[in-house]
Amino acid sequence: MLKNLAHLVRFIAKFFIERPPGLRHLGPGTVFGYAWSLGGARWIEIAENCDIRHHVHLSAVSNSPDSDTAAKMRIGRGTYIGPYCLFIALENVTIGAGCVFSERVLVCDNAHGFKPDAGPIMSQPYRFAGPVSIGDHSFIGFGACILPGAKIGNHCVVGANSVVTGTFEDFTLIAGNPARAIRRTC
Repeated sequence: MLKNLAHLVRFIAKFFIERPPGLRHLGPGTVFGYAWSLGGARWIEIAENCDIRHHVHLSAVSNSPDSDTAAKMRIGRGTYIGPYCLFIALENVTIGAGCVFSERVLVCDNAHGFKPDAGPIMSQPYRFAGPVSIGDHSFIGFGACILPGAKIGNHCVVGANSVVTGTFEDFTLIAGNPARAIRRTC
């Protein structure tokens, strides 16, 4: 009986206590692990049945906090985001349905300003550097960096520790630093 009670408590915690407030949209069946964090939740849309593991940080930042524009980060249905991933959007990060992100993946569409006469880099505002788009059912390997301007097609595989900045067609195996198309996956 204690085992069933413990299972019930975990179920309740996962579906009711650990669901982040303030998101633009949070689909039913989406679950979060422990110790997640959010920034700019009102600009984040997460579809149904996503699995977002522990220590994931999702942030949709804005240089104009009064803006109420369309969501800047969209995560498609059934996507799995592994532990210690970091997703940052200034204008547009779009993740397709059924994607899998391994551990410690970085996805961002922005960079710090770095004008020498504007003061320290960390005190300069972010600047948009290009939208990021990842197609449906793509797999992103351990430690990969998906940087501004990256466009990854459907059913792609990104190798571990790859640094992706370019555009890649559907069904492509992508690897390296800088990442390049290795071969077709079908």
